[in-house]
Amino acid sequence: MKKVKRLVLPLLAALLTAAGAAGPYMTSAIQDARVAGKSETWAVDPVNLTLNSGAVQETLRLLAGSTSELEWSGNTNLTSEEAGSAAEEALRLMEESGLVTLVPAVMPDDGGYVPVYTEPRLIMSMDESNLSAVVWICCVESMPGNWIFIDDETGKMVRTFLFVTDAGQIVNQADSSWTQDPEQTFKTAEQWRVFLSEYYDMEMLFHESEQKNDNYSNVFNLNFDRGTVRLEFVWDGDVYFNS
Repeated sequence: MKKVKRLVLPLLAALLTAAGAAGPYMTSAIQDARVAGKSETWAVDPVNLTLNSGAVQETLRLLAGSTSELEWSGNTNLTSEEAGSAAEEALRLMEESGLVTLVPAVMPDDGGYVPVYTEPRLIMSMDESNLSAVVWICCVESMPGNWIFIDDETGKMVRTFLFVTDAGQIVNQADSSWTQDPEQTFKTAEQWRVFLSEYYDMEMLFHESEQKNDNYSNVFNLNFDRGTVRLEFVWDGDVYFNS
């Protein structure tokens, strides 16, 4: 009897040891069986990118800050032709307001300006990670080398580079020497303020003005409900809006 007890204890210890060693394998086998009969969904946080939802004020505020941009190949609200037409319309309104004088390239068929370049870009704020917008960069034949940026959601101009060329060619200020006359400079700035207020259908007010020490340009900041845009007149007649 004693001999049997002596054999039972080592045998029981051996069984427990074997069970302990097999435990991980058994657990793994059970888990494998569960996985084989069950699919799992892993949640991955998406890129936090919120495109402008239609308020031109947001796009103006975006472009007035520090930005980066990428080529955009996704869906757009406007077609290339519609973006070009929006740029033409902005130019036409600026001409009616006396801000620019155009010598347009006219198509015989429709009598309109000819868009020669449009490209959508994704503009992203470097200050606010969730502020982005798709903006069309447009150049029309009536203003080669000049750029109109069109907001894809609203079709509104949100940035402009207007470069004066030789008289009688493409685009001219009525008097390219106006930047040398402070009184005329303020009159021109007021013309732009009125035009922009009407164009965006919102009040824009002067915040402050600055004449650079080198007399290279005059800078005006215009406040609106959600931010501030920049209007710069260069001594040779070039104009930069919201750049």
